[in-house]
Amino acid sequence: MSQRPDWLLSGPEVAALEIEAAGYYIEPLIPKEGIVLLYGKFGAYKTPITLNMAVAVAEAPDLWGFPVANANVLYIEGDTPRSGIVKRIQKLPSLPVNLDIAFVYPGIDVINPHTPDTNKAMCSSLVTAHKERNYGVVFVDSLRTSHQLPDKDSETPPKVYRAFAQMFPGAVVFVIHHDRKSRPTERHMMGTQADEEMQVESFSGSQAWLNHATSGIKILKHSAKEKKYITLIQTKNQIGEECGDIELKVEDGIHVAPVATLTLDQVSDALNVLVWNNYTELDEQIGSYFGVSARWAREFRKKYEVEVAPIPKRKK
Repeated sequence: MSQRPDWLLSGPEVAALEIEAAGYYIEPLIPKEGIVLLYGKFGAYKTPITLNMAVAVAEAPDLWGFPVANANVLYIEGDTPRSGIVKRIQKLPSLPVNLDIAFVYPGIDVINPHTPDTNKAMCSSLVTAHKERNYGVVFVDSLRTSHQLPDKDSETPPKVYRAFAQMFPGAVVFVIHHDRKSRPTERHMMGTQADEEMQVESFSGSQAWLNHATSGIKILKHSAKEKKYITLIQTKNQIGEECGDIELKVEDGIHVAPVATLTLDQVSDALNVLVWNNYTELDEQIGSYFGVSARWAREFRKKYEVEVAPIPKRKK
């Protein structure tokens, strides 16, 4: 009888396996294996978010209150020319030695890594760098500059993800993707709680981009008045529980910090001065008052009603 490959196991062999949980590089946002898909609209601070994540994985013990496991990191920048991104990167508090940044604008083609010559040279150099550095996380900014296949074809995502896995074996690949443009029926709802909820899965192209990913993270940018405030929503996590919404503030276009946790007393003070006609309006006003999303404000309002007192549906 021929020897069975190590990836083909019988039921008893599976039952006898002793495998430790994969764990996270940033718990619970970046697992130690698979594909992470982060998506949001233009100007939603996707690049600052991922650059802060990259620096944290490279050297920091935690990020925004979440524990971090350190590893070598590669950040592939194909969305912006070097002259347009370097000054922003240099504003980061540190650029650790175990963080590599590849400036490959206007992008690479991981599906056809051997042609043409320029693309072949870049892809070959990235493969060699991974062999030397053994990257734990590879960030790709952005998905649209890493291949030339049609985004809307459901067969494209597994092909692109498989190509990245072959280029960087053992690394988790964190890809940045852009939302589709808002439809006319949606644009009039921008800035409302309804808009936030309907935009949770609004990335460009096929739903298969999220279906084939290990983890999905949506960035919601707040209204123009609060343009520096964003919300991270984990929409998928195959290896653990999805976390709650993460409220962040972007400063100087690159520094990202968590929004201070509200206290019940602060909400009480706000309720004394706010006026509302329904709970949706109240949630939006609380969000605007404290610089957080209406979605997050709604959850905190519910907590207030449980722990302090009911809130009238209408206040004149």
